[in-house]
Amino acid sequence: MAAAEALPGPFDQLIAGDDEDEDRAALLTLIEDLQAQGDAVAELASALGYDISIEI
Repeated sequence: MAAAEALPGPFDQLIAGDDEDEDRAALLTLIEDLQAQGDAVAELASALGYDISIEI
């Protein structure tokens, strides 16, 4: 949550910004971290016998 709250707005400008921009890089890192967290939740669910999709 802290990483998301630390992103400067407006959010649409971060999405459309240059890949070299420090704030856009922070956004991309956040996205990758959230995807990894989702994968970990799906893996745990599988270990507990649940089947959830990790497809977007």
